[in-house]
Amino acid sequence: IGMGLVLKGELFTGTHSSGGEFGHMIHRPGGALCRCGRRGCVEAYAGNYAIWRSAMGMSEDAAPIDIGDADMRALA
Repeated sequence: IGMGLVLKGELFTGTHSSGGEFGHMIHRPGGALCRCGRRGCVEAYAGNYAIWRSAMGMSEDAAPIDIGDADMRALA
């Protein structure tokens, strides 16, 4: 999940280089582990690894893993 935010013709990066990272906004404080290392991000519930983790019955504490396109198509 990603997006960019352009302000006055320039990419807005925020104070820590992720000003437009919608996927890393907190959805559920203390929730599922995200690939960024934090917990509860939108991405930790809607990213492909999160969908895979849920479908496989894995814990929200399971480390995010890269899921290939073929695996996601098969899951769908």
